[in-house]
Amino acid sequence: MRTCLDCGAPMEMQRVTLNDYEGIQGLSVEGVEEWRCPACGYGEHSFPRAMELHWRIAADLAAHPAPLSGAALRFLRGAAGLSEEAFAVWAGHPVERVQQWEQGDPAAPEAVQVALRQRVLAALPHNRRMILAPDGWQIAA
Repeated sequence: MRTCLDCGAPMEMQRVTLNDYEGIQGLSVEGVEEWRCPACGYGEHSFPRAMELHWRIAADLAAHPAPLSGAALRFLRGAAGLSEEAFAVWAGHPVERVQQWEQGDPAAPEAVQVALRQRVLAALPHNRRMILAPDGWQIAA
């Protein structure tokens, strides 16, 4: 049994769906454990197999051909293991520009988006590695 970090009372669990997960519009995560304290209202979420969930989201975002939203860019930057500062150096732009991209105004240049997608896909666990082919992203053989 899980107890509340604030008041020590037993917590109750229910499975919920989180919509617009990580600020990414249209991304819903189902079956998330939501723990709530009936005594004080404290709550927290628990993600079974969180690392696999994040790699799957990263793979889907990186493989999707649509332009990246600011939230998707931030998620992929994190999946690539880059801080804002490291991403700025890697992309050859000032940190302030990266912050603007992640707010979605303006969008990151297409070349930066493609390079980030390739970096994330190259870092995926072997069984999920994908490559950019002439007709789109494909699972590597």
